[in-house]
Amino acid sequence: MKNYRHCLLIGNSFTYYHEMPQILKQILLLNNIELEISSYTRGGMTLFDVVNPSSEDKKNLDSMLNNFSDFDLCIIQEYSTRPYTDRSLFEKSVNILVNKLKSIKKDIDIYLYETFAFPLELKNKGISYDEMENRLLTAYQEVASYNKIHVIQVGTAFKLALKSNPRLDLYDDDEKHPSLTGSRLIALTIAMTIYQDKIKNYRLSKDSNEDEFLYQAIKKLQRNESC
Repeated sequence: MKNYRHCLLIGNSFTYYHEMPQILKQILLLNNIELEISSYTRGGMTLFDVVNPSSEDKKNLDSMLNNFSDFDLCIIQEYSTRPYTDRSLFEKSVNILVNKLKSIKKDIDIYLYETFAFPLELKNKGISYDEMENRLLTAYQEVASYNKIHVIQVGTAFKLALKSNPRLDLYDDDEKHPSLTGSRLIALTIAMTIYQDKIKNYRLSKDSNEDEFLYQAIKKLQRNESC
């Protein structure tokens, strides 16, 4: 396992809600892991926005990458539904971005952060939770495999946590974005995927039972247990 120095998060509100990067930093520090974390995020941003030559997002990200050449870890999050509503554009965007990152730093490790199913989309599309999550996971895994990068199965962690405890409040009132608990689950999934058994301390809230549910959901994911 690498001793990473500087992580770049690329995504949108599903990455920055409730200051998720700071929660991730807290979890790592609880486990004596020091990692500098930088972010390029914008609400509603897609990965195509950061690879499209005419986009301001591409110019901004390019400038950031040029100024900080010490990134050795990057976590990329696509717009919530793009992986299955426009699979070809998702694939194209990831491929361009991965090649860009590796052209700057050949040995950088890259992870795709698989987003989660959410109630608003289920109502709008008339699909089940499992169906949406499976579509997302399949798209992320296949695109990651093609690009020889990794997947952080946040969506699967959400599903396992809710099946273990349906009372968990993982969504904000808009039934789309993560709640504070949801953002803690995202951060913990990222930390445990990258650092594995190094993450032993994970209690961030006053509700130790809730923290335990989140932790055990990710342990199930790591053991490849079914729902």
